Amino acid sequence: MTIKTTTHGKDHPYSNDFSKPGISKAYEQKFNSRIDQLRHLAEEKILAEFATGRLLDCSVATGRFVEKLPRVESYTGLDYSQEFLDFVSKKFPNHTFKKNDLLQGIALQDDSFETVICIRTLFALGRTSEIVGEMKRVAKRGGTLIFDYGNSRRSATVGASKIDTSSEDIEKIIRDHSLTVIKKIQLDSISAWVKKSKWLAAGDQIILRKAIPTTWLEKLEHWACRFSSDRTLYVVQVP
Repeated sequence: MTIKTTTHGKDHPYSNDFSKPGISKAYEQKFNSRIDQLRHLAEEKILAEFATGRLLDCSVATGRFVEKLPRVESYTGLDYSQEFLDFVSKKFPNHTFKKNDLLQGIALQDDSFETVICIRTLFALGRTSEIVGEMKRVAKRGGTLIFDYGNSRRSATVGASKIDTSSEDIEKIIRDHSLTVIKKIQLDSISAWVKKSKWLAAGDQIILRKAIPTTWLEKLEHWACRFSSDRTLYVVQVP
């Protein structure tokens, strides 16, 4: 059964899955994987290049990018999970973190941020056009939105439910909101293949971690993304 996106995050399997007790520790441990470290590093480098000024992170989780982006002046993070918010508030006490349900909008004022990001979230929630519209609303004119989206529609099991992911036409949504694409970056080629393969996942710990330098893996992944990739990261400008 396909779950339809509902009004509130509490009714959505993806939001519920990231509200479970222990999610902060589990999410931190996830990045002990060499492959997930490489995926994170690719995202961080892109954000470091394009993110400036006052930044809003629409799904902050454990704060992977907080204090990692050199041109960002202030960092505001939103999340549906109270546990994530407690975690980042304790870890980064000099920044602002607020509870927010993206399926109900963004509870912040118009024209407030030079950069608005939403990473590894839009693909699963649905109502993508509404969320992108809210990101545009809280961004300043000439500001930058950065978000990613899967390159193909697929069904995913989340807890006891199934949802359709990356099921909307993201390119049309960008056009409908009159956003100008500054850059499109393909992500997750070999890394996506490794994560989906059980025996290669073991190799992640045994071979990739110990034998291959990170710079080599980055170059290999960048080359492979020219031919096949799992998702696209969009950097767009607000008119």
